[in-house]
Amino acid sequence: MFTGLISEIGIVQCYVSAGKSGRLTIAAAQTAARLKPGDSVAVVGACLTVETVAAGVFTCAVISETLATTRLGRLRTGGPVNLELPVGPGDVLGGHLVTGHIDTVGRLEQKQKIADGGRVRVSFPRSFDIWVVEKGSIAIDGISLTVAGWRPGEVSIGIIPATWEKTTIDRVRAGDPVNIEFDQAIKAAVKAGVQAARTSRLTEESLRQAGW
Repeated sequence: MFTGLISEIGIVQCYVSAGKSGRLTIAAAQTAARLKPGDSVAVVGACLTVETVAAGVFTCAVISETLATTRLGRLRTGGPVNLELPVGPGDVLGGHLVTGHIDTVGRLEQKQKIADGGRVRVSFPRSFDIWVVEKGSIAIDGISLTVAGWRPGEVSIGIIPATWEKTTIDRVRAGDPVNIEFDQAIKAAVKAGVQAARTSRLTEESLRQAGW
């Protein structure tokens, strides 16, 4: 489990395709120093398992399912990536609960610099609208953010100066793909509501019989 608070920006050394899967190599001295084979790490929000660690560099396998639901296969050599290590039992939850399981790949539509921070507008398939709540949480490329505004298939998000400075958000350009994970709490609430509606005995006919 992660929190969406980026701990380091790594640099992609290479991505090697192997059929429908691949292997990602990232240089990140601080992160690599805390990793060992078998550990989890979030790369632009996607939870991966570490295979090897050596001299400030680590590698992760990327399976076909992950490639299909994230933008990992489109990372460029030399490009920056947000990294986060999992939270431990005694760690403070500073952002929001992030699983590292990407829901969809969206697109940055607009980016605006405002003072030391800024504002971005991100689009995504409208089938995910049900998981968006204004002032609710959302993870973009692994960054814990708050929805400032919403309309079908799109959110707008205010970026504080610290986030602008310590993540890759200032390097993403309009038209670029971004990984999106919607808030787990909202997903759970929506699922509970759907299940309750399915099991409810309240129907149009029962309302009519009751005089409504």
